[in-house]
Amino acid sequence: PVPPVGSINEAETVYMTWLHQLSKVLILSCGAAYSTSHVAPSGTQQSLAATVGMQYTFSDTITGTARYSYLNRSSDTAGQSFYQNVFLVGLSKSF
Repeated sequence: PVPPVGSINEAETVYMTWLHQLSKVLILSCGAAYSTSHVAPSGTQQSLAATVGMQYTFSDTITGTARYSYLNRSSDTAGQSFYQNVFLVGLSKSF
């Protein structure tokens, strides 16, 4: 049987993450992933993602975060390739 249009016949993904406490109040995190997949009948898609972030503890109840993420997907299918850059900054308070 023929799979539906846009279905993935096979995919492979590799990823890694790293977390390091730089001090009592500062944590650094990093990650990366690479994926390739064959999409019937259109061809191959490849994705690369990377992220780096920091978490800072201001007090027992207040934490700040900053994160940058990058995603790049290339595809044999017209209109399916894209990239994005995302910056996130947050502040959280627990009660």
